[in-house]
Amino acid sequence: MPVLQWIGKDKVINHHLDVPFHVLNQKYSFGEEDSSRPEGIASRRNKIIHGDNLLALKSLLPEYEGRVKCIYIANSSSDEACNRSHQTPGCCCSWFQIRKAC
Repeated sequence: MPVLQWIGKDKVINHHLDVPFHVLNQKYSFGEEDSSRPEGIASRRNKIIHGDNLLALKSLLPEYEGRVKCIYIANSSSDEACNRSHQTPGCCCSWFQIRKAC
């Protein structure tokens, strides 16, 4: 099974426990409603959430915990953020890697 490794992982491994829960406020909706869902459950299967990744993921827990197949997180400025924070172009591969667990 792949394991994510990065410099400083040991210091943030339980950080999600310190992050408070936030409620998502719906601003827009797209597509057709899913009438097969029980009442009280969100009527749309897909969501586009803008904001902090960890806050967004924690806000999805009450509705989707144990039922999600895939979450895609896109950060269009990830290369810029990496280069600004580490001051070296192409540095992301030096502090972030995916490896197979033994």
